[in-house]
Amino acid sequence: MQCPYCKATLTAGDTCEKCGSDVKLFKKLYSISNRCYNEGLEKAKARDLSGAVISLQNSLKINKKNTEARNLLGLIYSEMGETVDALSEWIISSHFEPDNNLASEYLSFFQNNPTRLDAAGQVIKKYNASLKLVKSGNYDLAIIQLKKLISLNPKHVKGLQLLGLLNIKAGNISQAKKYLKMALKVDKMNPLAMLYMAEVKGKSQGEDVTEDNDANKLVLNARESFAPMNAYRDNKHGILPWISLLAGIVLGMAFFMIAIVPGIRAKSVSNKNTEIVSLNETMAKTNAEFDSIKSENAELKKKVETLETKNKQLSETTKKNENNGFGALVEAAAYYTMDDKAKSADTLVKVDKSTLKDKNMLNLYNQLSVKVFAEQSARLYQEGYTQYSRGKYKEALKAFETSLKMNPENVDSMYFTARSYDRSGDKTKAIEWYNKIVEKHGDTQRAVEAKRMLTLLGE
Repeated sequence: MQCPYCKATLTAGDTCEKCGSDVKLFKKLYSISNRCYNEGLEKAKARDLSGAVISLQNSLKINKKNTEARNLLGLIYSEMGETVDALSEWIISSHFEPDNNLASEYLSFFQNNPTRLDAAGQVIKKYNASLKLVKSGNYDLAIIQLKKLISLNPKHVKGLQLLGLLNIKAGNISQAKKYLKMALKVDKMNPLAMLYMAEVKGKSQGEDVTEDNDANKLVLNARESFAPMNAYRDNKHGILPWISLLAGIVLGMAFFMIAIVPGIRAKSVSNKNTEIVSLNETMAKTNAEFDSIKSENAELKKKVETLETKNKQLSETTKKNENNGFGALVEAAAYYTMDDKAKSADTLVKVDKSTLKDKNMLNLYNQLSVKVFAEQSARLYQEGYTQYSRGKYKEALKAFETSLKMNPENVDSMYFTARSYDRSGDKTKAIEWYNKIVEKHGDTQRAVEAKRMLTLLGE
């Protein structure tokens, strides 16, 4: 733990040994932040991710540099399908603690795999599209979009919640319960999912009660249909009833063979003929469907090949964007939001602007360069001039070179680049830079000085 005033390492006491400041309150806040982190960790282990997020956010409100809490918060966001929020937390964490920080490994896990980044982008697009469809009343299309989203990321809690809600509205209680169970499997104590599940259980219980009442009614009707049996009494019968019974059986069989059996046989033959005709029709229909499916399969195969080609091109484009500075552009933007303009400029200067084909990325680059390059170019000129004054021309040239990358019109950096080459004995490079100053900034005092130096060099 460091002193907030002089950055010295604190000891067990309530006073900083170096600057003498009272750090009792600071230590107490630090302890509360750690306590909130421990609460978040316990909740995360119990899969209460929503509760863990609140605890970790409270921890970071008290101590924004608690990198362990920030890294865990990023992991929880990632587990819940919020990849962008996770990346933001890890970038901020790596800013506060650049060395030996797990956040760097988490970031490289996504940045080194364009497929994961592309999948995360698709999830965001589909979720936003489904929200627009819901707002416009197109619930069926929204459900289709959300199902595609879940196929990409089955742990996207917000998507599962919205899918459950839409199924409740549509009356598909079993489907709603399925998606809400998936959400609660990821985040056991998610308040919104639990609220929806309570609604689903209420509807399910209502249906079950109705079924039970019907079952009870059936039991009552069955009981009412059977009366109590009378006591058994042994009646004695003569032979006449047996003769009558036998005669009835014989007559019944004769009637059955003469009147009923021929009709049954004729009906059976007719039924078989009808079945044969129906089978022929079914076979013809099946053959037609098979031909149609075969044709559709050929078309789908072509579409799959086209999509594979597009996917390959997209992956190559994504890889190029990443290699050409996509990660650096995102990192530079993160540094700027944290008001670290120096690191923002140092990172942004690594981006090759000519490779930024996406309009939004190009706009972001232009806005950042306007806000940070001029100021940081001047800062680097001062650093370079300090090194030049100490006779460290190689270090000075590095600072002037970066300064000119940020602001090619910085005439001071141009002039002392020439002077550094001149002092280090590279007269050719010095003459080249003096001429550049005269050509581009002929109406400045630096141009007058450059001309004078060229005269001394015999040019």
